[in-house]
Amino acid sequence: MNKLSLKELTRQLQLCEIGLTRDTIEYTPLLGVYHRHEWDHGYGTTYGYNGSRRAFYADMREMMGFLIDYYNISDTKEIIIAPCYRYNQFDERYYYFKEMPGVDIFDEIRKFLRKQGVRRSDRTGIKIPVLGNDSILEMLLEGSFRGVSEFCLFSFENKVLIEPNHHFDLAFWTHEFDEVRGIINGILPKYPNLNYYDMYTREEAKW
Repeated sequence: MNKLSLKELTRQLQLCEIGLTRDTIEYTPLLGVYHRHEWDHGYGTTYGYNGSRRAFYADMREMMGFLIDYYNISDTKEIIIAPCYRYNQFDERYYYFKEMPGVDIFDEIRKFLRKQGVRRSDRTGIKIPVLGNDSILEMLLEGSFRGVSEFCLFSFENKVLIEPNHHFDLAFWTHEFDEVRGIINGILPKYPNLNYYDMYTREEAKW
């Protein structure tokens, strides 16, 4: 693992024509996958799918399995972990309110960032190999799905930015639209609980 400067991360995103802000990301083609249960900020909330903690982690394992399959089939060797267009590492409330749900995963991710020399509110990236880092990917998915962290998973080699978010969603921002769609649709039959959407049918994700 090693750090990637914000300057270099910005350069790579620009080369892939992936938006750098919440305004410009909208000009990047979007497609993605979400779970039929449509969780919203994780378990124990009063909105979204109101399932149990056990159900949440079972569903998260399905999303994790899909992500690993995608990386394997797309031959993604390494990814860069960074907020990218989302700008912040975490929902800012977690810096101030220690009794909020999700503080456990907040603390776990902060410990990981500190170990990599990434400071609070730092927008630099952390470059990691995909192979052998399932536990890191799972940690980041949990943080995003519970509405705690705001990291993206960027592959410069494949020109794809994957954004896990609190809608239990894996959003793919990329100009390699047809290629990514083909990979996703090839994987989905293995995961009957997962649904596809794209920028033309975005309402399906219920954002």
